[in-house]
Amino acid sequence: MNIKTARLISRTWMLIYAIGSIISGERRKLSNPKQILVISRFLLGDTLMLAPLFAALRHHYPDAQIFIAVQSKFLPLFTLRPYGVTALAFDIDDPNTLSRLRRQGPFDLAMVPGENRNAIAARAFRSHWIVAIDGDRPAWKNAICDQLVPLPVRLGTIYDAFAELAGPDHGLHYREGDWTVPSSNDIPAISDRPYVILHVGSSSPNRRWPPELWRKLADRLGETGYEIFWSAGPGEEAITRDIDPAGCHSDTSGRLDLLQLWNFLKRAALLISADTGIVHMAKLNGCPTVCLYGPGGEALVGRGRFFSNAKISGVVVQNFRDRRDGKVFKRQMPWAKDWSGPPATERLDSPEEQFQAVCVAACSLLDGSHQPNV
Repeated sequence: MNIKTARLISRTWMLIYAIGSIISGERRKLSNPKQILVISRFLLGDTLMLAPLFAALRHHYPDAQIFIAVQSKFLPLFTLRPYGVTALAFDIDDPNTLSRLRRQGPFDLAMVPGENRNAIAARAFRSHWIVAIDGDRPAWKNAICDQLVPLPVRLGTIYDAFAELAGPDHGLHYREGDWTVPSSNDIPAISDRPYVILHVGSSSPNRRWPPELWRKLADRLGETGYEIFWSAGPGEEAITRDIDPAGCHSDTSGRLDLLQLWNFLKRAALLISADTGIVHMAKLNGCPTVCLYGPGGEALVGRGRFFSNAKISGVVVQNFRDRRDGKVFKRQMPWAKDWSGPPATERLDSPEEQFQAVCVAACSLLDGSHQPNV
């Protein structure tokens, strides 16, 4: 069976079971749910950034079994069950994973962060009460849900908003170690020297720094005694080759699985990256990070309230995707209408200004005993 056929079968299967669930009148809200399901069809970064929601669910429902339906390739990151969450495979091109999820139900409560059409899957998996964020488009997606939570009006990231699906914000914060993965020494790139990871990949071309700036940054940090490692995701190896065709620095692009990447990152002195999934991983495992954001990006997907203690320094790159409209997941954050974006002093138009800002941020984050003269 090819992928297209399997995907069609899976979507038809979910739709039939979801309609059956609606017709049978299984909707009911329990004050003390015992089984809770979070539906995720996210990529890596947004999957990891469900941590605020997990923390809130565990706070509000300390005795409940909490499950996440997630792409099977992300299951290793949930091996040690962060916040007591059990991960279940949810692959849209594998009907077997859908059948297993349905057998795991019924679920007393389901959370649908982000895309509300995933409520169809929640219905198919026998969820009695589905909570999602209001305002998705088109409106029919919202009608599948039982309870719609408005986006908060106070400043915060979309991930802070996810947490409020579970209930009122109780000022929860991430503590390093709340999310851990199995340790791994089987890392092809590991070094005995202090090292810096330069992650040059991005799923979006409008979040890629010019090759000449990456080369200049690698040379500057390398001169101070740090070993430099290039990093990019599978299929992005050409980006690294374009930056460093002579292979002056070690390249890990596409070579590490998720557990290896987590452990490699955790041991690094510093990560420098555009706003992409590896930055969110760094929030969880404590790697100091300089993140390149487009205008408005840091306010929407940066530290926010839950990750306020994360060791991340943001640098605004003016030609990256502009998100000052406050839109994310087809919704506009209510606070964005009164937000004008970064002050003029942070609008770094020239490549040299951006480079110097990254060097200053890197210097402030690197450990004092190995701090380079950047």
